[in-house]
Amino acid sequence: MRIPTIHRHFWHLFIVLAFTVFVAGCGKKEATGPDDDQITVGTMTFTLNGGGFNNQVITLSNAVAVYEADEQVTGVGARGVIGTDSISCAVAFPGNRTGTFSWSPPDYGLGIAIGNRAFYGPVTGTTTVTSYGTVGSTVSGSFSGKIVRLGTSDTVTVSNGRFSARRIY
Repeated sequence: MRIPTIHRHFWHLFIVLAFTVFVAGCGKKEATGPDDDQITVGTMTFTLNGGGFNNQVITLSNAVAVYEADEQVTGVGARGVIGTDSISCAVAFPGNRTGTFSWSPPDYGLGIAIGNRAFYGPVTGTTTVTSYGTVGSTVSGSFSGKIVRLGTSDTVTVSNGRFSARRIY
């Protein structure tokens, strides 16, 4: 699949986050004590409405945050299961600080992949980052807006989005 140049920034981050979330989930082990080096991850939750979704609340675990210094962008990614399909999500916003950021497709906003059959990209919305810690600390906030299923005109409203993730780099 050829990705247009304008989409490279967002999709690069989405792929990095999906891989990072996968590795964090695979690396999880039972805690053995307070000095355990277990990767602690967070959650992401949101509601989808439209495009085949009817006020469906999605709660994902394994949320992690990464800051890509070369691109000057932060991404929060999470994964889980919706029905019988895997789902991976990434919220991207500029910089490494708190604040309210308008989605600026295709670079910033929410991206969702459901299995290998449906991919959604940002149309319009906002991400509000309420806490932004150093590596090992928490990045948390909220988001809402509209996404579109790529290759179609099916839009989905995203509401009540929240994330709390450990920043791993």
